[in-house]
Amino acid sequence: MKKILLILVLFFSINIFADVGNVRFHNETDNYILNISYKISGLDDWKIVKLNPRKDSGGILTVKKGLGSADIADMVVSIFGAQDYAPIDIGLWSTNISIENGKTTEVYFTMKNDDKIEIDKRLNNKLILARKVVIKDKVKEDYLQHYGAISKLTHLNILADSLFNGSFKHINKSIDLDKWELPDPSLSLDKITLLASHNSFSSYAYGYRFYNQQYYSLEKQFDMGVRCFLLDCYPTEPGKNVHIKRSERPVEVKLCHGECKLGPILRFDGEFSLINFIKRAYDTFKTDKYQKYVTMTFQESLRILKSLLDKNPNEILCIELESYIDKESTDKSIIASGIGNMVLKPSDWNIFEKKGEWPTINWMKENGKRVVVWTSGDETDYAFDQFKIQKSNMYGIIDLKDKLYSERSETKKLANPEMRYLFGINLFPGELLERASHFISEGIKKIDWSKKDWSDLSKLNWRNAESEFIKAFRNVKLYFDLDYEVINQDILFKLIKHFYKNGFQGSGFMKGRFPNMINLDQVHLGNSMQIINYLNSTAIEKFHNPNLNINFDDFKFSENKSRFDARRPGFFGINKDFFKQDSNKK
Repeated sequence: MKKILLILVLFFSINIFADVGNVRFHNETDNYILNISYKISGLDDWKIVKLNPRKDSGGILTVKKGLGSADIADMVVSIFGAQDYAPIDIGLWSTNISIENGKTTEVYFTMKNDDKIEIDKRLNNKLILARKVVIKDKVKEDYLQHYGAISKLTHLNILADSLFNGSFKHINKSIDLDKWELPDPSLSLDKITLLASHNSFSSYAYGYRFYNQQYYSLEKQFDMGVRCFLLDCYPTEPGKNVHIKRSERPVEVKLCHGECKLGPILRFDGEFSLINFIKRAYDTFKTDKYQKYVTMTFQESLRILKSLLDKNPNEILCIELESYIDKESTDKSIIASGIGNMVLKPSDWNIFEKKGEWPTINWMKENGKRVVVWTSGDETDYAFDQFKIQKSNMYGIIDLKDKLYSERSETKKLANPEMRYLFGINLFPGELLERASHFISEGIKKIDWSKKDWSDLSKLNWRNAESEFIKAFRNVKLYFDLDYEVINQDILFKLIKHFYKNGFQGSGFMKGRFPNMINLDQVHLGNSMQIINYLNSTAIEKFHNPNLNINFDDFKFSENKSRFDARRPGFFGINKDFFKQDSNKK
């Protein structure tokens, strides 16, 4: 017993009185936001710090030595544009930073020719990110980022580890939205604003662990105020995640993001590690094990939405389909789900004769037509043709000024000034995950599975597969290192004000209009609902007073709902005054 007590005393003594080294990070760039992920030797989890230009990490980060933890082993830095928060590049190091006992280690990041460099925001050109380590005014390390100094497999392991044990674990699970307030029922659909969840089904709640666009279930999204659900529909073989041609029968319509067969990989439910990820890829593409991970069907999602409407008789909702299915499959799923009688059919309301004026909420409730469906495919008996009734901007966050302010190419041909088109705002970094899916598929194709050895990945004949997976993981990490509190709040409000004042870049269409749908990723982050409630309350004022001048000056984010509350545990946010400043000024 005495021996056990002695061991316990020694254990706690070592921990409490362990040597301490301090670390402080500095962002010395003028034009970039840095998301710094770093790993302490001997520990599994990665720490994350986000820094604005010309800022340091403020409070000193303390590293305790002893018990196997010492020094910074690996570091991955995601780089974003300060003006528009565009994801730009990733800097990666595998060289340790030594933490000296009782001393502060200063880690500086800067760009080579920071003020002159031209950014290719398509990620084709690499920025030169330099790292300098200083201890007590003495430079210990000073070098540029290096990709060639480590093997591709090591590079891939570091990236994967920073995702599996870092970025994924730092998803903010709290809901910080105001409560959804029902718009005035005398307003028509084209005069109200609804929150829309992009790829509503691609959710952590449904097992999409490797990457997802949402965190919560359809029911929980509805509770948060989502009233428009974006669903990607693909024709598949019944019971399997295998694409088939539209003309083939029978067809089961699945909800997939990209290739349905990737579903079991994207819906990763095991222990995260690179080798487990590769095993899942093998099981998915070389065995039949993937069939137990069959993704949600379109019909199942509609049943969930119908049950929500049954429980909430005063609500309406819209469903937007990115459709790869034919008319028959669309309508068959709608009818079979039981929601068909609730759907406003094109034959119920000739939107073109009415020049884009939709029914009021009161009319929709009184007539039992509380659901509107539009599709990227051809018009069906139950679904309107999206690209004939709606105008929207280009989705993405790669170039806020030139891309997000531009009209989506599919709707540019719609130029009837007498038609009141629905207006959708897209604000989600779709390119990042689309690229990741492509690179994953390409990487899988380049592996020689006949030489698989799960005990040692280096023995697997990767050919060029490592490069493809590196590109995939880089894009996924950039996606998850984005701050959706900033995107779904500050950038969103900036975008809404721009469209109201200027309309689409070039044409001026939608000038003076509030959006009808706001399509977001990770809808639970950022207080988009406060913006939406404000727009709907202002819409009824403008309805009664068409000459009302709207300049948005009276809108202020609620203090108690602000993401800028530094007391929130574990949160790393952007300074609340940042977007009010000229970021080119030091």
